Amino acid sequence: MATDKKLAALCATAQAYFDRGTYVQYDQRTLNRSGSVRDERRQKGMPPEYATRQNTLHLDCSSFVYTVYYQTFGIELKADLTESLIALEDIRPFYYTVTHEETREEREQVKKAFLDELKPGDAIIYRNTAETNGHIMFYAGDGKIIHCTGRTGGDYVYAEKHDTLEPAGGMKINRLDEYLGENADGTLYNTSLFAERVSRFAILRPYGENDEVLPTAMARLEGIKDIVVEKYCSVPAGHTVTAGDEIEYYIEITNKSMEPREIAITDATPEGTELVCGKLEHNILLSGYEKRAVSYTVQVVDADRKLITADNCVVNGFTLCPHNVMVGNHLTCEQKQAVAEAAESVCDCGCKWKFVKAVYKQALGFEIPFDRTCETMAEMVCESKIDTQVVIPDRTVGIRRWLVPSLYGGKNMETNFEFAPPVRVREPRTYHFDIGDILVLKGDEEHSTQVWLCIGEGRLASSTGIVEGRDAFAVIDSMLGQHSFFVLRPALAM
Repeated sequence: MATDKKLAALCATAQAYFDRGTYVQYDQRTLNRSGSVRDERRQKGMPPEYATRQNTLHLDCSSFVYTVYYQTFGIELKADLTESLIALEDIRPFYYTVTHEETREEREQVKKAFLDELKPGDAIIYRNTAETNGHIMFYAGDGKIIHCTGRTGGDYVYAEKHDTLEPAGGMKINRLDEYLGENADGTLYNTSLFAERVSRFAILRPYGENDEVLPTAMARLEGIKDIVVEKYCSVPAGHTVTAGDEIEYYIEITNKSMEPREIAITDATPEGTELVCGKLEHNILLSGYEKRAVSYTVQVVDADRKLITADNCVVNGFTLCPHNVMVGNHLTCEQKQAVAEAAESVCDCGCKWKFVKAVYKQALGFEIPFDRTCETMAEMVCESKIDTQVVIPDRTVGIRRWLVPSLYGGKNMETNFEFAPPVRVREPRTYHFDIGDILVLKGDEEHSTQVWLCIGEGRLASSTGIVEGRDAFAVIDSMLGQHSFFVLRPALAM
């Protein structure tokens, strides 16, 4: 394959991350950076199309660059943190140590050597003078840099237990001149690679002549370059469906260029469902900068399936994969209303578990076996004995069926539960939870376990009262910062 084609595919992959907008957020928290933070949100290796309105993709500068090469060539770099990447001499065609005593003429000589070597598809990396941080950026040619940065926010602040999501997303595009230019009087830009904060900078070239573009990257280049596509559904992540429920799927296409584009869409009815309305094939002519969506509705006919997968959608030869939908029992609309009404009328029980038990008893006549069992789970469910799974005490086997597999996490939560789907929520939000869900938040040694009952409309109830609006959001936003959290859905076992 021609080198120009390879570089075009590489740059198209990098651009695709930027085109996801707010769906890509900056976050550098990961286990190997801080042993006390075990909820890994930095999602190295995920394709850009993973980032949708139902899936937030968390990257930082180094994991973004690492992932661009991985998604294009299948290359796994020997390192993925800036302090390790800059030391990879075998892929480093240019390297310079800044003395901060360079004359203007000497800087010009270094810049010329730098620009003579720099090629589209390269990565530009620098380390700061304290050697505690740095940054790496992807060079897309024509003076354009694509990078992931948290300059104005990003990251989950574990100490304060809240997110600081970047309103514009974590991906940025800047000009190369911002890192090499200087003012008319010879003073350096704050972002200059020769600035006082920089100790050394380099060019990395991870790809080689023998590296072949992956079929998915080629399909992205040839089929959806400058086209943003996403598939999502009417069932929020974390919710369950059962036989008779309907799921509406949406395929949204946005033309990011001024040129008209012909779009061919083919899809298939997910296994375990049947088509109720809508079409599975479309041929669309999109005008420049136009956005359009198509949809279809299916009905669940197989209540015994664990998951409904809808990964057969192909847009201009490129396959989309929306999130899977869990299958299981859930409360009816009438039962949800009864739970919400009971939560408002049940008096202060003085005990978090007794409150939830009283609500379910009054609303549904359902006896929840809350003695010490759930308290035991709160204390032990997240204590990992081995590296590959979360150990759930045997004596809580009855309650285990109530656990929502994807809704768990926290600072001390290890890898995955041992049942599908093996994905935990990285950014808990109100829409993940269903009415009747029980949110269990285990605090640190200074804070006791919190128990909240979701009663809809963004409201949470507990033995001490009901919170809503900003107060309810604050509770949910704090979940990742707790020692651990998990969600019980009694309807799964009803």
